[in-house]
Amino acid sequence: GLISPAEFIPLFEQNGFIVDLDLYVFEQVCAMQRKWLDNGVAAVPVSVNMSRTHLSDPHFLDHYESIRQKYGAPPGLLEIELTESLVFENPQLLIRFIDQIRAHGYHCSIDDFGSGYSSLNILKDLNVNALKLDRVFFSSK
Repeated sequence: GLISPAEFIPLFEQNGFIVDLDLYVFEQVCAMQRKWLDNGVAAVPVSVNMSRTHLSDPHFLDHYESIRQKYGAPPGLLEIELTESLVFENPQLLIRFIDQIRAHGYHCSIDDFGSGYSSLNILKDLNVNALKLDRVFFSSK
């Protein structure tokens, strides 16, 4: 059956597989973008989740860029999605991280905003293209 990401992502983060999973997913998205472009299909932007593990790797974007260039996927059609929890861990590092992502031409979004205790005040410092609100704001009680 289906396994919720909430079940396997923490395990993958603990054992280090999360980096391989992130790179695999990113490569699949870049390959699909290339296929769409080659077949004359209008490519659409695709969001790809990125684990907090990448924050500690100064070369993470080198890996992503290598994959993107291999397929010639336009960076503007790729959105790197970060979770709100990163805001709590190290806001200044996150701000630099987002700036690096944007400098390479990728779009960047914060996912699940409002699931924790983030202040709206932090938004003025985050140079993101999109803010994805937590579903709790849209579910009826």
